[in-house]
Amino acid sequence: VCVFVLLALGLAFFYISSQKDASAEPKPAATAASAPEILALASNAQAPDAPNAPQDNSKLGQLFQRSIFGKSQEEVEALIGSSNNALGDGYTTYNVDNCLVSATYQDNKVQYIGLNLTPNCSIDLTAFGIANIRADDKLTFGQIETTLGQNSLRQFQASCLSRNCGNAVDPSVYATYNIDANPEEPQALEIELEAVQLGAAGAAADQWSKPMMEQKGEEWLNSEAYNCTDEYQALARKLFQNISVSAITIGLHNPNRVMPIGDPATCPAQ
Repeated sequence: VCVFVLLALGLAFFYISSQKDASAEPKPAATAASAPEILALASNAQAPDAPNAPQDNSKLGQLFQRSIFGKSQEEVEALIGSSNNALGDGYTTYNVDNCLVSATYQDNKVQYIGLNLTPNCSIDLTAFGIANIRADDKLTFGQIETTLGQNSLRQFQASCLSRNCGNAVDPSVYATYNIDANPEEPQALEIELEAVQLGAAGAAADQWSKPMMEQKGEEWLNSEAYNCTDEYQALARKLFQNISVSAITIGLHNPNRVMPIGDPATCPAQ
């Protein structure tokens, strides 16, 4: 009888010990069944902005949108504030967040908007169909042409390439490109890039004018006839490919904005 009692006590002790050990074991990690809960929590997180669709709520970001063209001066100034200078022919400048902005109005409607580019003054160009490009002080002529295509370039021009440009304003080189594939469509857009002739841009302008001086002479150069011929366009495209831009202007396509090549009404005799 004692043997049976001892055996029963031993079995009872073993059973109690095994229950304690089981309760002390760590619980297994969450299985796939818990995944929907994790995903539900993650779905509340805000997704990052798509790289091609930046959300810029600054005044500059709101101004440089395709929808700005055709708006009245009053609508523009309700957004960015009053002008600080009106220079005639509808050309008006503004100080927007310490950036120099320009707007050109025709019949009180926006036709062009522009921005002087600095490290602190830049805009994304996606809204105008120029993807993956930010207009800042590192933007080059070649970047725009590569993005829009070689056939987008309308013309290189310069405000002065001679030795008699004067000292009042540094001369600039300009290039105008069609943004839209068919610029004859209503509301087609164009972009004009400007590089002030200083530093690398000045050296490129000197190289551009050198063969003009040698082949055509100083009088021809002083007449700005280079703006009326395509003879030196290929050279300009090559020289300014990697030159940084100092300002941009975007607006509605205007075939008369650049001096028409070969037009006797606007160009001196070749």
